[in-house]
Amino acid sequence: MYLGNRNGIDVGDLSLNKLGSDSGMLLPKLDKGIADYPTFRMSIGDVYRFTSRGKVLTDRMEYPEYMRVKPIPLNNRFYLESGVYLVRCREYVKIPNDCIGLVLPNPSLIGMGATLQTTIWTPGYEGYVTGLLVVYNMHGIELEHGAQIGQMILVKTTKL
Repeated sequence: MYLGNRNGIDVGDLSLNKLGSDSGMLLPKLDKGIADYPTFRMSIGDVYRFTSRGKVLTDRMEYPEYMRVKPIPLNNRFYLESGVYLVRCREYVKIPNDCIGLVLPNPSLIGMGATLQTTIWTPGYEGYVTGLLVVYNMHGIELEHGAQIGQMILVKTTKL
């Protein structure tokens, strides 16, 4: 699995590694039987508002248009009103061929009245994690660019 900056860093056997000077992320050293599901930090990168309708048809999909939401330059924070946003995490991932990735919302995000919804990241997927950031709090939320919004767990797959 690759996590970190755009170039990615191979963490292979999940031994203790510091990933990228900007991520500050440490991966746990795992001994057999200690932990089955290590988690990896997912932080907020780009935020977009939906500006048009999308379509899922029987023969094709048409994605909606998006407008990028920029953080306030003074403090590098996003001020998000109640609503739904498309978010892209900063971490570049490569899911091992024998695993799936699941991204769950950070508990503090839920405590603020928001959640992160993503899909199952399939074996061999390589790229940035995207998801829906849903802000239920009628007063909105404030997120600093780069703050943790979720964690990815890897689940080993088996052939049926």
